Amino acid sequence: GFVASLQLIGPTIGGLIADARGLTLAFATESGLLAVAALLFSGIRTGGASPPTSLGIRAALREGLAYVRGHPTLRGLLALSLVPGVFFIGPFAVTIPLMVPDVFHASDKWVGILWACFGGGVVTGSVALTLRPLPRRGLALCVTNLTGGLILVAYGASESLGLSAALLVAWGIGASVFMNYVVALLQEHTEPRMIGRVMSMYSLTFFVATPVGYAQSGAITAWLGPQATLLANGAAAAAIGLACLAGARSVRSLP
Repeated sequence: GFVASLQLIGPTIGGLIADARGLTLAFATESGLLAVAALLFSGIRTGGASPPTSLGIRAALREGLAYVRGHPTLRGLLALSLVPGVFFIGPFAVTIPLMVPDVFHASDKWVGILWACFGGGVVTGSVALTLRPLPRRGLALCVTNLTGGLILVAYGASESLGLSAALLVAWGIGASVFMNYVVALLQEHTEPRMIGRVMSMYSLTFFVATPVGYAQSGAITAWLGPQATLLANGAAAAAIGLACLAGARSVRSLP
């Protein structure tokens, strides 16, 4: 539901409104929807609070880091969680406003529509995984980094709008495998009492990696242009995928 709203429905509507009526109406629509959401969420009532932990924040963080340090599987999964933000999300978000007018020679609505192609792939892949789960999830994580990097290279080299849209759908399907399975595997291999700390580290890893991806992609784009940024990051992600297949046994062997 989150991905469908964030990367499928929202970008499509935003792109169409901005293209047809301008950015002013698009931002006004966003503000109005946020106000409606605030009213809806204000009616939510939660149950009683969980009993507070006796540990302070720093002590809890140290305990969580020590726990992850002692589990190679968790270390590997968290390290892989850096890849999407640095090498996928950052480069795609930075370059798409340049790719649409300068490479594809298309109107502004295609910024939103291409985002929606990726989001549609994520939603489609997530639904497919509920119907037919993959048998070797650790191996699938490594493979999706490799294939995702190769697709990003193909997207960076493409100057066809239709081909790029199809590539982004395929890219989203692969991303759905990573997004769903990395969370599932982290939770399955963590003691129940430590799940909160480990999942917090996962969130922190993801949200630290994304601005790093924006920064390095912006620098490369300013220097070499958007297509070179996509090619370089795709090649780096594919190389990491190959390295994981060759050496990350603690992740690759997970059922």
